[in-house]
Amino acid sequence: MIRRSATVTAAVAVIALGGLAGCSSSSSDSSATSASPTATESSMAPVTEPVVLDYGDASATVAVGQAIDFNVNSEMEVDAPSVDEWTIKSDDPKIVSVTPGSSGAAVINPGGMGVAPGETEVKLSVPGKIWIVRVTVTG
Repeated sequence: MIRRSATVTAAVAVIALGGLAGCSSSSSDSSATSASPTATESSMAPVTEPVVLDYGDASATVAVGQAIDFNVNSEMEVDAPSVDEWTIKSDDPKIVSVTPGSSGAAVINPGGMGVAPGETEVKLSVPGKIWIVRVTVTG
């Protein structure tokens, strides 16, 4: 039993080393690929977490392509307006684009996305409440 286990372990080691050797390239191999990224790799932006703002937050800084979650019911009021009752407007949609909230099968807060570097204000409102957030988008 020990001999069989040692044989299996040796076989796994040989396969693993062979796999690693297959990943290296020789300098004399004219078909070796260059280390530069492919078009697909270089055009993909890294995934970033959304910036979550609670009702009353006055400012935020996000990167181009980064999402903003406007948590309009962060105060957990019993009679709070639903997320789809809030209106949302960006003073400059070329810097921050916005989308209204919805409360269908899933509750989705109003949101935004950094589009281009700059600064703008995003205004959210329901009767009796106004929330203004100064958003800086960095490149």
